[in-house]
Amino acid sequence: MADKGAAQGQPTVEELEKKIATLEEQLKEQAGVQEDDLKITAAQLKGLKYNSAVRKKVKEDGKEVVKTSLIERQLTVKDVLAARQDGDEIVIATADGRKHRIPAK
Repeated sequence: MADKGAAQGQPTVEELEKKIATLEEQLKEQAGVQEDDLKITAAQLKGLKYNSAVRKKVKEDGKEVVKTSLIERQLTVKDVLAARQDGDEIVIATADGRKHRIPAK
């Protein structure tokens, strides 16, 4: 069975998969170029908090309800998504969507 998209001038699945692979490679290269070689340590993150939430199903008045509990814990090195030097500070982006500025030592 012929691909209907190819007959109508649209790209085939194989062509789209090749394009996706090419774009993924380009993104990896760009990320490598923009990525700083900063080593963030646990000592630098001391005092910074990571916020997240946990959803639990509970019975309330005979109905099942979803309750959300907020959790705050110490920020870890694994929570850091990106870091860059900005003058005498290091700016870090964390997995909870926050940005922190810490002194560069």
